[in-house]
Amino acid sequence: MIASGFRRMPTPQAEGTSVFGQVMRPPSTRPILRVGTFNIQSGYGLDHRTDLDRTAACIRDCDLVGLNEVAGPSFGEVRSQAQILGEKVGLAWLYAPSESRWWHDHWGNGMLTALPVQQWLRFPLHKTKPSGYRSLLLSRQEFGGKMINVLITHTDGSEDREAQLRTVIAIFRSLEEPAILMGDFNTPPGDPQLVELSRTPGVSDALESITGKWAGHHGDWIFVKGFRVLNAGVNDSGASDHPFYHCELELK
Repeated sequence: MIASGFRRMPTPQAEGTSVFGQVMRPPSTRPILRVGTFNIQSGYGLDHRTDLDRTAACIRDCDLVGLNEVAGPSFGEVRSQAQILGEKVGLAWLYAPSESRWWHDHWGNGMLTALPVQQWLRFPLHKTKPSGYRSLLLSRQEFGGKMINVLITHTDGSEDREAQLRTVIAIFRSLEEPAILMGDFNTPPGDPQLVELSRTPGVSDALESITGKWAGHHGDWIFVKGFRVLNAGVNDSGASDHPFYHCELELK
């Protein structure tokens, strides 16, 4: 019995037409979408403390955030970290676990959004070893009178990375504009698949303007099509072992 709880298991495909929580902020009057991607390392900072208030402080100004390494409910806490963060920053939330353990959703991705969500789909990515399962979250949301497609993922850092990234990029290419792809790809600049994607007509590397030690250093990326990238930034506050990357987008 204990052994079965210890074993990590992939979560099955899931879908829905709504997210959870309420947007507790006035709607923006600007036609600008503030987007961020953050591998939060379950709120565990560089000082070896878990503090989701620090995580929330990084993402508070965004309208749409993709989260990686989000912990699910635990013994003594019935909420996922996606729910906790959504409540802290006043955004609707969706927890998209990639694996289960100890008989509950254990670890995966999350999304926080101020936008109306029409539908979402979560499905597992191929994995050759029975651990460290990965998944992809696809959603359709309303912004500026249009439906936008949003992909959030966290691809593997070892032998399955290349195949998973190929799948993710193929799905992004197939989506109608406007579309956003973001997450921790565990992939540095210069990777052939990302180079080819960034050179695709109509596709922009939204974080391209970030230079220095933060430029793709941790493998976090945001690609867009059907948007103009107005600016991008990074917050390396130590709230995680990854910086928080963000950008401002405008519909073409």
